[in-house]
Amino acid sequence: MQKISVIIPCYNVENYIDRCLESVCTQTVGVVHMEIICINDGSTDSTLDRLYIWEKRYPDNLMLINLTENAGQSTARNAGILHSTGEYLAFIDSDDWIEKDYLEKMLDVAESKDCDIVQCSYIRDSSEILSYNDKSIKSQKFQLFSIDSEDKRKELLMNKLISSNAPFKLVKRSLLSDNDIKLYDGLCYEDISFGILLSLYTKKFAIIEDKLYHYYTNPGSTVLKKNSLHHLDLITTWSLFLKELKDRGFWDAFQKELELEVVYSCVLIFWKIMILRYDEAPYSFYRLLCAFVQSNIPDIMTNDYINKSSFSEVHKLILNSCFQELSRSEFKHFAESIRKIGL
Repeated sequence: MQKISVIIPCYNVENYIDRCLESVCTQTVGVVHMEIICINDGSTDSTLDRLYIWEKRYPDNLMLINLTENAGQSTARNAGILHSTGEYLAFIDSDDWIEKDYLEKMLDVAESKDCDIVQCSYIRDSSEILSYNDKSIKSQKFQLFSIDSEDKRKELLMNKLISSNAPFKLVKRSLLSDNDIKLYDGLCYEDISFGILLSLYTKKFAIIEDKLYHYYTNPGSTVLKKNSLHHLDLITTWSLFLKELKDRGFWDAFQKELELEVVYSCVLIFWKIMILRYDEAPYSFYRLLCAFVQSNIPDIMTNDYINKSSFSEVHKLILNSCFQELSRSEFKHFAESIRKIGL
């Protein structure tokens, strides 16, 4: 069994997949210690052809899963998790790439400190070629966290130390399998539930200061698409996730902290989507958000965290608007003012 299963969902990335796999297969930890799982998610370009070439190059270490129809990144990642055998999982997006010692550094901390999650910093990178950071800027420092009390768990949730994104992490596969953690099939914004569940179950994790992951700022990415209905998946994902949190018993234990997470990861993000991803902020989306907030966090304005100084006045105005149910003209005026002020 290889130490690390590297899971890479691939959809129409013919221009980027070679760069990504080059950075993975030349890792200092050695490809022999890796199980690379590439999931072709119904690509319509030459992505699958590129993956066949890499599979032939590394027949003992690269597994290719071919989904004939596009099912979405969450379904592709779930397929990778299902077929993985490594002790640790690393999720890498196919248009991103990693530093040469990414896996070595992450694995060293995970094993030496017995962590179930190791997370590093990342750099937003618009480069079209494979490029690496200057070695001199690497600090090799990390912070270690043990979560052995409810108060520490609350602090972890409030400080959002573990990001919602699946990439730039090394995660013990047993943490996912033992706690039945997976992503919602066929939905966008699926990372949100993943990161929060990691925060709710982890007992020990580390954060490496080094920027070892290159997050490509791809203008064609799903989350940046304009005037698309898929942004509604954020509400759908959170609706499903709230039920899951209640079923798992976490809502009762951490309600105030999780309510604030709903505000930051759903309400404010959805408002940002409405004013930045649409030529005109959709009034029907706003009314849907009002119904979601009033149904799921009806007492949010009395939440102690909302009344603390760290919660801005602009954010309070936005949250209040979900209870006022503005008319179409009032909403248009309010959305324009928020667009000018910024979130």
